[in-house]
Amino acid sequence: MSRGDLQSATLSLYLLKHYSPAACRAESELTISKAKTWLEDQDPATTQDRAFDLMGLVWANASVDSIRRATCALQDSQRQDGRSPQMPTIGTDA
Repeated sequence: MSRGDLQSATLSLYLLKHYSPAACRAESELTISKAKTWLEDQDPATTQDRAFDLMGLVWANASVDSIRRATCALQDSQRQDGRSPQMPTIGTDA
């Protein structure tokens, strides 16, 4: 599994949300809000990026519309057999 900006942002957001010290809560919430805005502006190209985009939006408490768009993008990448390719231009491999 390779790491990209979406994965790094999503995992960082999760860590801030769940492990920030109480003294840093306000700053963490601001950073999470910025991450949410950034995630909403992304156009993920791979299945992995779509999955991390969706997770990040859920963890950041994004709007229902943003989460729905990300969910549809991930579902739309599935093939008829229910599997998802790593890249849209190649076949499924698992």
